[in-house]
Amino acid sequence: MNFFISPPVDIDPYGIMKKIEHIMNESERRFTYFVDQVAPEMSKEERANLRFALIGAIGVNQIYKIVRHLLITIKKTNNFHMLQCSR
Repeated sequence: MNFFISPPVDIDPYGIMKKIEHIMNESERRFTYFVDQVAPEMSKEERANLRFALIGAIGVNQIYKIVRHLLITIKKTNNFHMLQCSR
């Protein structure tokens, strides 16, 4: 679940779309490779469903980690204004 993608540096706007496209293509390839290694006996549709389920689970896990971090920071600092600013 702790999978992450390093975003490209956006200081140089020239070519940023190519960089983002490369990252998206590479992550798609890695997920496909992982699913093919884990479940080679599944049909093509089942592997696609598993791949999208993994992507969704990683996204939900990332949201959980961000919210948990904000809650811990708010409790630690007693800064309840941060709660309103993070909405």
